[in-house]
Amino acid sequence: MGSPHYFPASRSCPHVRRTHEELMSIMRRVFVLLCSLAFCLTKVCGQGEATKACGQGEATEAYGLRVLAYQRVTGGWPKNIDMEAPLSQEALAAVIKDKQRTDDSTIDNGATTSQMRVLALLYHQSRESRWRKGFGRGLEYLLAAQYENGGWPQFWPDPKGYKKNITFNDNAMVNVLTLLKDIYEEKPPFDGGLVSDKVRERVRKAFDRGIECILDCQIRTRGLDGEERLTVWCQQHDPVSLSPANARSYELASYCSHESAGIVGLLMSLTNPDERIRRSIEGALRWFDTYKLTEPDGKVRWARFYDLEHCEPFFCDRDGVPKRRIEDIGDERRYGYAWYSDKNPLALTRGSRLPYSLRMVRSEMKRTAKSYLLDFSSKPKWSYVMGIELEAMLDAYLRYGGEDIWDYIEEYPMTMIDTSGNTVGYRYEDFNLDNIRPAKFVLRMFRMSPFPGGKEALDRYLSQLKHQPRTQDGPFWHKKIYHDQVWLDGIFMGLPFYVMMDAGAYDDAVDQMLTTDRLTFDKRTGLWKHAYDEKRRMFWADPVTGQSEHTWARALGWYAMAMVEVLDVLPQEYIRRGEVVRLFRKAMKAVRKCQDRESGVWFDVLDVEDSRNYLESTASCMFAYCMLKGARLGYLDKKYLEAGKRAYDGIIREFVRENADGTISLTGCCSVSGLGPESDSRRDGSFEYYMSEPVRDNDAKGIGPFIWASLEMERLI
Repeated sequence: MGSPHYFPASRSCPHVRRTHEELMSIMRRVFVLLCSLAFCLTKVCGQGEATKACGQGEATEAYGLRVLAYQRVTGGWPKNIDMEAPLSQEALAAVIKDKQRTDDSTIDNGATTSQMRVLALLYHQSRESRWRKGFGRGLEYLLAAQYENGGWPQFWPDPKGYKKNITFNDNAMVNVLTLLKDIYEEKPPFDGGLVSDKVRERVRKAFDRGIECILDCQIRTRGLDGEERLTVWCQQHDPVSLSPANARSYELASYCSHESAGIVGLLMSLTNPDERIRRSIEGALRWFDTYKLTEPDGKVRWARFYDLEHCEPFFCDRDGVPKRRIEDIGDERRYGYAWYSDKNPLALTRGSRLPYSLRMVRSEMKRTAKSYLLDFSSKPKWSYVMGIELEAMLDAYLRYGGEDIWDYIEEYPMTMIDTSGNTVGYRYEDFNLDNIRPAKFVLRMFRMSPFPGGKEALDRYLSQLKHQPRTQDGPFWHKKIYHDQVWLDGIFMGLPFYVMMDAGAYDDAVDQMLTTDRLTFDKRTGLWKHAYDEKRRMFWADPVTGQSEHTWARALGWYAMAMVEVLDVLPQEYIRRGEVVRLFRKAMKAVRKCQDRESGVWFDVLDVEDSRNYLESTASCMFAYCMLKGARLGYLDKKYLEAGKRAYDGIIREFVRENADGTISLTGCCSVSGLGPESDSRRDGSFEYYMSEPVRDNDAKGIGPFIWASLEMERLI
């Protein structure tokens, strides 16, 4: 790459840094065997409407066969084709004929990457080689199309005009890199031998080169002080000089907010980013903060394009002449193009250079110097609340890095577990499921960095579950002192660790979740009660149903998160996986119905309308997390993604407080709610009881889910 050239800076306008790099591209075509026309005619046609279930974690054979039929000889796919729509025999014949085309394979508008995801999902469902081969041809297309400098053209092979430019337009290159990242990290459905280790290494190198290209393309300016400033990106960049380039006649070289937001989101998703990536993110966020447009109602958005001379918004007709006012362009372009963007990377940082997940992690580290003293403890404490919050911090570390975060969370197992596996504060004989929850965090830490005594401790926790007392129906007692009782809380405390430690526990765990559904579900309200007493002797239990009186939001939050975490462990090919997915959908459908329309969050008790009921943050964070993650993984459809985003916005608005010392706090946290035991008749499960428990800030039971929900939101930017 040649030396950068800078242009004089004006006060109002960043200017473009143009870099030069000699381009060497190796253009090779990947030829593949054609699908048999006769085979496609019998398999693809006449299947009826393709299912929409692909977005919910399933895909149909007919849909997949149409995807294969549209795959070009290059290995890529054309754009703007509804491949879910059934084909007549005549239409299919035309599709097969077009397979020889080499001029329309593209990564634009989600083409190629979306079809590859469908084929990967089908391979996971069936392990049939045709899906794997089609996916492999698509992957070879992407690898061959990459320029030596790491970028991708909009079309390949032999692109013409602006189609040969490095293309960020409509997230084209971001989509490719996100797919490659999922492949080399073996995220479902890209695990299970979909690609070989050798190919995975090629994918990783292609991804790294793509990130380097992004960093090289970032537009730079010289400030009046002579210092270099990083800004954002254009929709397209020249494949040789990497400078901003024109695309269509009305898409001029410029600072582009919409595409840049997607790039920032990708960079923020990287694990352990180096200093160059961090500076890139900070520079882009600074630009977004400087050039945001605030509406009278407080809504923030950006113009799609800002000119390179004055960094002012412009709008353009097909004549290529920029205008300062949108009213000055014709109706065809004025209403036929998205001239504004509300895709907002600042929404996750509220002006900070850190996303909300990291802000909360560092706020907690500042509030509590030692991880074993979290949750307002005065001495080291073995508690489920520590496990939840520290595991969320671990996930933030895995996303963003930070050795100080690792040192902070590692101190907990190092303090609590000695070299013989003895655990401070843990009592096996209590048979307390709450005490199993921190074991999941310890297990994850131990697998990443084994330590003396870790294996012995983990084996002892598993032994507790192997001997945990059970109800006659099968689920674990919540605790020894809560004999014969199943609590929704306990499903979360015990089962995710259980399936992580013992692959032979899958059926038992699924049975327990489904049985708990049967025992605690109230058909009248469509919700789950907090707990169930098999003997129907507890003062809080209904003498007929054995159920407690109300649906406590956080208990249902525990239950829903348990399903998500168990699904993280169950293999894709596990035959009963779908039972858990269906139960999760049932739960989230009920949760969505309870979402407060005005605030977007949830009340503490879900089945009571009373002025004393209050919006509660811990359960709201849990539900937002489940909706966002469930939609991302395909368990839930798009309406849950929107509900999750609305919930997260409500959480920020209703519960997140900015503090004078730069930290943030999560307010509105129910401190605790329980049922019994016999010696505590106050905890009778009545609405009055739930309302009597204290509400506080920064409860660990809310901090952990808030971090998880934030990490999910940060994937969307």
